[in-house]
Amino acid sequence: MSLKKKIAANVVLRLLGKFGSLAISLFVIGILTRHLGPSNFGYYTVAMTFIQIFSTLTNLGLPQILTRRISQADADQEVEVSNIVTLQAVAGAIFTLAPLVALFFPYDRVIPIAIAIAAISGWTGLLRGVLNGIFERNVATWKVGVVELVGRVLTLIGTLIVAVIGGGLLAFIMVLSISSIGQFMLTLFMAKKYVTIRPRINYQLWLSTLRESWPLAVMAIIGLAASRSDILLLSIMRSPAEVGLYSAAQKILNVIGLLPPIFLGLVFPLLALEWSRHNLSGLRHKMSLSFDLLAIIILPIVFGTLATASDIMAFVGGIKFIAAGPILTLFMISASTTYWRSLCFCVILAAGQQQQLIKYHVINAVFSFFLFFKFIPPYGIYAAAMVVVLSQLFMTVVVTIIMNSLAHFRPNFQRLSKIFIASGLMCALLISLKGMPFFPRFGIGVATYFILSVLSRSFSLTEIRAILK
Repeated sequence: MSLKKKIAANVVLRLLGKFGSLAISLFVIGILTRHLGPSNFGYYTVAMTFIQIFSTLTNLGLPQILTRRISQADADQEVEVSNIVTLQAVAGAIFTLAPLVALFFPYDRVIPIAIAIAAISGWTGLLRGVLNGIFERNVATWKVGVVELVGRVLTLIGTLIVAVIGGGLLAFIMVLSISSIGQFMLTLFMAKKYVTIRPRINYQLWLSTLRESWPLAVMAIIGLAASRSDILLLSIMRSPAEVGLYSAAQKILNVIGLLPPIFLGLVFPLLALEWSRHNLSGLRHKMSLSFDLLAIIILPIVFGTLATASDIMAFVGGIKFIAAGPILTLFMISASTTYWRSLCFCVILAAGQQQQLIKYHVINAVFSFFLFFKFIPPYGIYAAAMVVVLSQLFMTVVVTIIMNSLAHFRPNFQRLSKIFIASGLMCALLISLKGMPFFPRFGIGVATYFILSVLSRSFSLTEIRAILK
């Protein structure tokens, strides 16, 4: 199989697996919101936010560096993978501090306990993220989708059992940790086909890895300060119910945000290879392909969600969460830039210029925290959502400028305009059908977008058949 067909096959398989995983994730969210209610779901969100914060502190930028290193022609995959996985495992010790830190916040007593249980899923999730670089290097990311789908199924089964027996918050979080352990073990088993993995400690390699990864780690931590301080400040300054509504809308945003990394995880090693060869024309060609495919996928999702935000929140979370619809609408503005921002970052990382972003992340984090602190007390979740939008738009402009200075890339605006028009017309139709049951309305929207895209030649049936072959 040619490299092009192999990439296409992986994209299709990962998309199928991802859509299956997303469907299950939405179902799980629906069970949690209905069973816990806005207040307890707010507690759940605070606990998982702590885990995300400590995951970012522990990540150290190692997954991206591993992918970059083993994508080089002279890489010793076994040495690189074994050492970096061991380094990530050792760094995971920081998770023991998470429940202790939570004791200093004015939270309900159940939250530190929930954080302690969820720390298991955080640690195994980090190890799984590092191992995923092996599949990206070998153009086998469909296996990542299989692992994710298995994990979602395990989570769904466990969540259903807990809901049926009437378990509470801690039981639901325990399900996540057990599922994460299962995903890690399956990932480790699949990765052994490509490289032998065993504990290794090469301090010189560890230091060189950290010297290379520290800009990514710093940017991730600063970015987290900008993006997660909303939940922390909301949890302190507003009611748990508001945190629950806000986080429910954010869950939908996170689901949409999972799509770009599927394709970019495959493309990044190729971009890194083209940059190392000083082949800017090849780099721009792969960027153009990536941009077009991501636009075809993301834009209709964004426009469709704009038209049905309140219906989506009622469908996923239940009638108690319909008030989160306007928040989801605001989040869609930032979601529309996610795929472009991710593609630009891949180019910057491939060029090894990630340190240029640090000062902008600092600026973004400082201003975002200031705006959160100033406007959340009087305006609550609406102010928090608006600050998130402004923060993402700012970083989109920054990475665009830096990427353009490196690659001098311009998207195909003719194709983009066709996708935009097709998505906009679909959105208008969905708005006009307000009041129709959700599923028929959803089906009409998908069919409308597909027909308009084919008629406008945003993509052709020949291209679709070529991908599926």
